[in-house]
Amino acid sequence: MSFDQPAAGFGSEGLQLPSFKKPIPRDDVLSVWASFGYGDTRAFIAENHGMSVQKVSAILAVPLPADWKESVSQLRSSWK
Repeated sequence: MSFDQPAAGFGSEGLQLPSFKKPIPRDDVLSVWASFGYGDTRAFIAENHGMSVQKVSAILAVPLPADWKESVSQLRSSWK
């Protein structure tokens, strides 16, 4: 008997994680990844985004598709 959770999914509404009822909006996911890549801690990101550390950790645990990675890079470079 297996208790595997369904995989995370990327869609038009954002990132759907099995442990959360609603999809996380794409802009929030991109901002979390950009902040993390900028050197911010998970706790700092959670506080600034109004999210739990658990949610931030769940977002960062999912590899992003290539087009989302490009958007993260663009967002991060716009902060410099």
